[in-house]
Amino acid sequence: MPYEKTISFFGFISDSSHVDTILDDKPVYYHYLFLPGDVDELGIRLISPVPELFFADRGDIESEEFISKNQSDKSKWFDAAIRLEKIDINTTDPSESGKIIAINYKSKDVPGLPNSKSDNPLIRIINDSVTEGFYRIAVINEISEQTRTGSYVIQIGTVPGMRGIRISRILKDITN
Repeated sequence: MPYEKTISFFGFISDSSHVDTILDDKPVYYHYLFLPGDVDELGIRLISPVPELFFADRGDIESEEFISKNQSDKSKWFDAAIRLEKIDINTTDPSESGKIIAINYKSKDVPGLPNSKSDNPLIRIINDSVTEGFYRIAVINEISEQTRTGSYVIQIGTVPGMRGIRISRILKDITN
């Protein structure tokens, strides 16, 4: 069943993108998430590249990096993993790891990559432990020479459907 309310973040990783940290020799790009209430289910998926006929909807976020690229650049892709962490913005240094909730490198439930050898990642949490608060989604670039840069979309859905979910590459943008 599709989620009744989703939010999407469209981004682009290039050689000049700010790397937040390195994990096992792989660049990591943080995305911050605010859930305004407790949910019974949380789904997060990353798709790279952004499909050609997939567009931002009302309330979705398109980063400046994504908007500035032409369609040829947007068809570039990279192999990614995602890790979800619960963070306390009042006591945690944003560069430190939060409490790791889940991690996924590949899922058959998400459209595959253009090379047909790898799949995009998906995290799905079904229980009552997904509480209101701040989270960090670490996008881990499984770098290879052919797939270093590219477009991506992170989609977030909840049960029950929730309004007021915020996502940004900058923590300050979701705390104000």
